Amino acid sequence: MTGRQPVPQPGQAIFSGDCTAEFGAGAAGPVFSEFSAAHPFGNGAFGTRVRLYAGLRRIDIRTQLVNNEKFVRYQALFPTLIQGGRTVHEIPFGAVERPAAVEFPAQHWADYGDGKQGVAVLNRGLPGNLTTDGTMMLSLARATAIVAYGFGGGYEPGMSSDSGFELGRQLTFDYALVPHAGDWRQAGVYRDGMEFNHPLLARTAGTHSGELPKRWGLLDITPQNVVVSALKPGADGTAVLRVYEAAGQPTAAKLRLSATVEAAEEVNLLEDPGNNLAVVDNGLQFDLRAFEIKTIKLRLKHLARTHPRGPVSSRLGFASRRDAPTWPGLSETGIRVLERRGHVIPRAGETSCPWNPSRDCWPVAGRAAMPWATLRVGTWSRSRECSMPPSRHGPP
Repeated sequence: MTGRQPVPQPGQAIFSGDCTAEFGAGAAGPVFSEFSAAHPFGNGAFGTRVRLYAGLRRIDIRTQLVNNEKFVRYQALFPTLIQGGRTVHEIPFGAVERPAAVEFPAQHWADYGDGKQGVAVLNRGLPGNLTTDGTMMLSLARATAIVAYGFGGGYEPGMSSDSGFELGRQLTFDYALVPHAGDWRQAGVYRDGMEFNHPLLARTAGTHSGELPKRWGLLDITPQNVVVSALKPGADGTAVLRVYEAAGQPTAAKLRLSATVEAAEEVNLLEDPGNNLAVVDNGLQFDLRAFEIKTIKLRLKHLARTHPRGPVSSRLGFASRRDAPTWPGLSETGIRVLERRGHVIPRAGETSCPWNPSRDCWPVAGRAAMPWATLRVGTWSRSRECSMPPSRHGPP
């Protein structure tokens, strides 16, 4: 939006607090405590849950709406007592100050403060943010349709865009508040935004033996304003690490890995060769300008891994077995992903599916038939059956 938006006033908008005569419900426990409420809202329905976790300063909010009206917008409002503050929004690999009362996209967070104290609104896929007269506003949804658009580019006469009204559908929104002392840099709001958008995934496991210590990390990087944005396998068997400076301050960064680093090289975003970096005790040091992005290519010592179906040579857990068969339409990167997830490419002559031994999914009348559902490369998968001719290495 380009126009200035005032704070909505009674009579100009419908507020959720005006639509209920019922009390909400609370719950308390050792991990979190929460309060929830639900009631009609206009011609639709509204429900929200506010949750506090032990040990976290973040206040998590989940709101659910059922919209039955056209051309309306839903916003969450957070009035503050801060006067004359500054509005700062996160953008990709940085942050920028924005004018008041105008909605702009904020990637993971929007902060409003006076340098002594402030509040950050974290969003998960809700970029529309603005602050007017000390009130922070987050756009949750717009029920709209195309009302003025030139024909062409796939939009032709007779086509409808009424699905944009989202009528009768329950919509769920996740966002959070982070009150803090100091400004957004001192508070490290950028880390709260990343943690909220990339929650820790936990897996329950039974008691078992293992070689790892109770506490272990692959990568340690300091100071806290240096953020890791990517760690992936390179095309030449290396590991590619991308970091950036998130607070807008020149920084001397230190990096250490729990792996043997044979060589390190600073490359550009296309991973073209660049300058070699000195490696000392599996660690690196380098300088970053304000909001600078750096990509580092690491050559790590081979690690031997043992698998029930045979040994797999790996670098940083990404398999690169040279005797693996090739499949038409499946790149070497795809094979690495399969093996990294514990899927071992069967050798010539094997006739059972390694991750489902009860299923025969290999040679069928001289051809290899398998469900695409087993070929999960990245996040893309298909459930249809397909047939592929065997490669020159034998049946896949």
